[in-house]
Formats: sequence, C-alpha cells, structure tokens
Amino acid sequence: KEDGFVYKIINSYTNKIYDGAKSLVTVTEGLKNKIAARIKHTNIVVCRNGFSSDLFYPSGKSTNENVEPLKIVSHGNFGALFDIDAFCKMAKDLARTGLNYQIVLIGFGSKLELVKSMGLENVVVLGSMPQSKVAEYVRSADIGISIHAPYDKDMSGIPVKVLEYIGAGVPCVVMPRN
Repeated sequence: KEDGFVYKIINSYTNKIYDGAKSLVTVTEGLKNKIAARIKHTNIVVCRNGFSSDLFYPSGKSTNENVEPLKIVSHGNFGALFDIDAFCKMAKDLARTGLNYQIVLIGFGSKLELVKSMGLENVVVLGSMPQSKVAEYVRSADIGISIHAPYDKDMSGIPVKVLEYIGAGVPCVVMPRN
C-alpha cells in the first residue's frame, strides 16, 4: 500500500537512486511522466522494447549512408524446388525498406532466367561459375538464403548451400522449415 511503512522506505530509496542518476531510461511515456512527477530529473528517455532510435542515431541519419550494401547471396540450382514466388515477394519487400542491399544469385536453372527477366531492384544474376568463385561470394556475404518451395516430407534434408553458409560463418535464412 502506498501509505504503508515498507512502501515509503522503498519509495524514498528509489527517489534517491533516480536523483543520483545521470540519466534514466524507461519503456513508456506514462512511466516517464510518473518518474518526472516524483523527482526533478531532466534526462529521462523513453526506450520502447529496449530500442530508441534517438539514442542510437541521434543525428536522425539513416544507417545506410556511406555503408557498403548488405550482400545477400543464394547459389545452386534454381529449378523445380526454388520458390520463385517467395523470392520475388522477399525482393520486392526489401526494395520498399530503403535498405542499402544487393541480392546476388549464382547458379543455373529455368527459374534463374525468369528472375533475371523480371528486372527486380538490387537483384544481380551471375549464372554458373566455378565452385571456388562461388565460395568467394559466399564468404563475402552478409546473409545466405535458401528459398525452396514446400516439398514432400520424404524429400527432407538440408540443402548443401546451407551447410556452406554455416561453414563460412554466414548467417542464413532457410525456407521452408521442412
């Protein structure tokens, strides 16, 4: 209870801690206002869910300025198991984000030529190349992707490209989950 002895002691210590802090961070405007009403602190910042763009990027500048493009790589067979619809949706969604990125597709298959003909923004189709060159692209990637259409459970397995991404220390996005 707010009028109880224990509450008053805890409240007194809390106020002393708040008063001695350089700055305070809270998760809602409501909590900020409650704290501001209790003490005379001038530096109370709202940081929703642990992130405040004002704290991390105080100038308001985009993180994409003067930064190398995020390189997203996929390689291999872009044939029957390649989910071209999911890939195109991902590419179009990325284009709307304003991120500085490039998707590089390396390999072969009927759907690769179809992707190339679509002229998707920031998508580069390189086609087939020696495995040693593929490895260079994978090592230089920021993200590896493996986008397959859902398939029969009897065909379950892990595409080799995923193992190559993992082996190169490249984070990867794999779909579907089966």
